[in-house]
Amino acid sequence: MVTLDRQSFGEFIKVILDDLFDTAALETNPLIEKVLLPPPPTFRGSRGEYARSRILEAIEHLRPPRGEPNLASPEWRPYLILSGRYVEGVSLTELAERLAISPRQLRRDHHKALDALINLCWELENAGQPQHPAEHLAEPPSFELSNELLDLAETLKGVQTLLAGKLADAGIDVTIGGLERLLVISDRIVLRQIFLNMLNAASGFSGGKQLYVDVQREETGRAVINLRVPVNPDWQMGSLAEECDTASMNYWLQAIQASLESELFTYPTGKVFNWRVLLPLAQQKVILVVDDQEAAITMFRRYLTQTGYHLVGATSADQALSLAEALNPQVITLDVMMPGQDGWELLQRLRLNSHTRHIPILVCSAWADRDLSLSLGAAGFLKKPITQRMLLDALMQLDHPAEVR
Repeated sequence: MVTLDRQSFGEFIKVILDDLFDTAALETNPLIEKVLLPPPPTFRGSRGEYARSRILEAIEHLRPPRGEPNLASPEWRPYLILSGRYVEGVSLTELAERLAISPRQLRRDHHKALDALINLCWELENAGQPQHPAEHLAEPPSFELSNELLDLAETLKGVQTLLAGKLADAGIDVTIGGLERLLVISDRIVLRQIFLNMLNAASGFSGGKQLYVDVQREETGRAVINLRVPVNPDWQMGSLAEECDTASMNYWLQAIQASLESELFTYPTGKVFNWRVLLPLAQQKVILVVDDQEAAITMFRRYLTQTGYHLVGATSADQALSLAEALNPQVITLDVMMPGQDGWELLQRLRLNSHTRHIPILVCSAWADRDLSLSLGAAGFLKKPITQRMLLDALMQLDHPAEVR
């Protein structure tokens, strides 16, 4: 559980701003229900739509009360920047031209405008709004990271697809290469948001029309995302903090136990800036639990809390075989009473498949099928109902067969 103090709340607001009109991202963001006040009874939309309405309302609160928009007025600048950037979707470069200020001045004013918006949202969410009274929050709200097993390459490809239209409009092409299969255990939404922030920032200060991304495995046992950005000859590392919100990225990276490094290389053909995101590879042992009952998978997940195992569930034979080939789990637990293709058939398919035949399988059954299970190639047998002690003992025996009698 991560305590959401004022700084953390600010990072959350930035995430919502970046996804303000990405309905799918808002609807799947688990932080929304943990952070924002619940919708009033009269609101008929979804949680994502409510989050959007709250942010848009807060931006409107920053609109000066009198007069028409004045592009030259510092009083109007926070509202015009936030409205243009997040409501209209105008780039920072275009905003600088619209307001007739330098890109550096715009970045400074943009940070100030964000701070003003975050302060306003903090006050609204902690005190409630006059037209929608709610109890004051006695302590900072909190949210819980939702870690899952992720294929890093597939996650990055998904982000590239999401941003394809926006990058195309900016005339920027992203080449993703060197994508070896690396599994990490992380929060999908947070990891995606970090990469979105990096691509958005890089598209703003890139001196070229081509960005390069690759995924590598380090000898130290970490996964690395490299983002290479061609930059203008006069670009310096010192301007990075003004051109992107590195504090926000570092906050979320710290939350998922990752880190950010940066380097600037000078070649005869020009300068290239390189961002490196370092992520811990999945160190937990993966256990594939095959059962057509979600309740059974949930029970096993509870049993394995605070252990060295990360559970992945499968509710059908075809899904189980596909996951077994992709994840190469340390152990498979297999329920034999499943509709369609039963566990015995799946056991044979796993044993005959060259990619899965080495994986130990624990057969789970309410019938006394121990001898049959072992004769068909199972490494062990668990008779239902299965207790936590039974499961942990069986896993320990597979890990240390010589130590368990």
